[in-house]
Amino acid sequence: MLHEILFRGVRYSFEIDNPSISVRVMFGFVKEEENAVMIANRLFETKMYNLFLSEAELDGRHKGNPVGWEENRGNCCMRYNRKRIGNSCVGKFM
Repeated sequence: MLHEILFRGVRYSFEIDNPSISVRVMFGFVKEEENAVMIANRLFETKMYNLFLSEAELDGRHKGNPVGWEENRGNCCMRYNRKRIGNSCVGKFM
């Protein structure tokens, strides 16, 4: 779920009774925003993004940046942080 949210911009409906969602909420990884599951904060977003990229590199799923990395990075940042930082993504990936 987290990989699809970060890299593909997939939207999942928020339902706290879903065990997969409730565990992630309990540990603070995700939150509810506009009835959708969202990454809870920039720290988790950055750490998970880096983890997934590192795992893909070690597993040999891609060499260097994955296809569409730049576009996905921008969409991900703007989708999760538009209200807080405007239309730009600030941080490690800039």
